[in-house]
Amino acid sequence: MKIFDLSHTINESIPVYPGTPQPDIRKFASLNKDGFRETILCFSSHTGTHIDAPYHMVENGKKIDQFPPETFTGRAAVVTV
Repeated sequence: MKIFDLSHTINESIPVYPGTPQPDIRKFASLNKDGFRETILCFSSHTGTHIDAPYHMVENGKKIDQFPPETFTGRAAVVTV
């Protein structure tokens, strides 16, 4: 089985839902100055590739971690356009 990763890279100019703030990505520490690299990431849960669980819109709906991983895999067709 061939696997296609549909993830989009999150960056400060990624398209977001209207009204949602753009991601804020800032360097916090650098290798030369601090001896390690660290980045502060701040973005909405709807930024980039994501799956909406029923919890998002349904009272008492399941959260994403309540689904087994195989729920999100399956057969598909790839169409080049």
